[in-house]
Amino acid sequence: MYFDEERPATPAEAMREEAMNVGFENPERPWILTDYDVWIANPYYKGPPVPHPDDAYYMTEEEAKAFAEDASRPLPKVEPKTLPSRSDTHSTNDEIPF
Repeated sequence: MYFDEERPATPAEAMREEAMNVGFENPERPWILTDYDVWIANPYYKGPPVPHPDDAYYMTEEEAKAFAEDASRPLPKVEPKTLPSRSDTHSTNDEIPF
């Protein structure tokens, strides 16, 4: 992964790199806990879908089975939402109403 050497890595880039390094050495682990106390999906994991560790902690056995069944189905395609233009949401008057 290429990072610009002119600046330090952002926390997101650091977590992604840590997940790549740890995941490469541990492909059997579906989730990697980073030094930032954030779970990142292991890019090298090839096993069955596993729920996010924070979600799995609160799942009942029935919910875990439902997750496994739903995870085997392809996800529906989600169309991106379009945001209204600035002129639709803001008046042209720059005065503060208070």
